[in-house]
Amino acid sequence: MNLARREEILPAAVERSARCPSRNVILAAMKIEFTSQLFKEGKMFVAHSPELDISSCAPTERKALANLQEAVRLFLEEAARKGSLNQILEESGFSRRQHTLVGPKLIHTKRITMPLTLSYAEA
Repeated sequence: MNLARREEILPAAVERSARCPSRNVILAAMKIEFTSQLFKEGKMFVAHSPELDISSCAPTERKALANLQEAVRLFLEEAARKGSLNQILEESGFSRRQHTLVGPKLIHTKRITMPLTLSYAEA
């Protein structure tokens, strides 16, 4: 990826944060907008970001969403530290709009049921 493309996604302040010990640089310089999907698995609520393929869970909806935000923050910080943040965001379809990273908008979410052959039922 060329440097010009990297700068389109993240400003220099965020790129410098990978070398800076203060994690607040990313949070102060940018915001990120992503989709969260919430579903229930047994007694737990699971919050998932399809763009980043990150999930977190908790016994309440509110805590699951809070845990997802924390998981996304930690993931982005680690990716920045390793120098792969721009590539991850670009491959995930994020674009920069002023000081916000915006993920691709989901057009449709639908539950689909389809028939399977008998061999799947035996597996």
